[in-house]
Amino acid sequence: MAKVVGLSGAQGAGKSTVLKGLAVKGWSVDGFRVSRAVQSALGWDSLEDATSDPDRMVTFQEEVFRQKLERDTYLGESCGSGVPYLVLTERTFADVAAYTAQWTWRLVDKGWDVHEASSWLALYVDRCRAAQRFCYEAVILLPYMDVVEWQHDPARASRWTVGAVYGDIDSFVNSALFLTQAKMTVTEPSVDGRVAQINYFLETL
Repeated sequence: MAKVVGLSGAQGAGKSTVLKGLAVKGWSVDGFRVSRAVQSALGWDSLEDATSDPDRMVTFQEEVFRQKLERDTYLGESCGSGVPYLVLTERTFADVAAYTAQWTWRLVDKGWDVHEASSWLALYVDRCRAAQRFCYEAVILLPYMDVVEWQHDPARASRWTVGAVYGDIDSFVNSALFLTQAKMTVTEPSVDGRVAQINYFLETL
């Protein structure tokens, strides 16, 4: 069995870069990107395609949840040479819940019935909480910092969502439901500093 550690944060925070640095240090890193995988599976060219109306957004987020749970459950059941074996994954269900909330309220502003939307969202977030408890040994929060250059990509969320999404992720991870779950918030601004800070945390697990 493996300890699965999730790296959470809004788009553009530098998660992929940090994970590459941790892989160089010898940690096992899972490169699966669930949002891109689902967009590709559904034949959509951009995230805008996935969030353009309620039916498409629900279809997209349900498949994101399914694939993420399947993947991270698989990681937790895997074995490796490390003792204990530990594997890092990009994003957790905190991220999934945060982005789903953003898309939901954006679509409410465009006319989706608020009662229908909020009822679906509440159940979806409850499932994310259960999956978060089930899948991860620890969670690492990576805040967006201005020193990280923003790169536009149609397959990911836009710059305007960063602050709200990170706030939701932080609240989710630090809620009372997860008091027993190991967690840290990265404070170093440089890539090398972030990698070193996370490396130290991982060595204590």
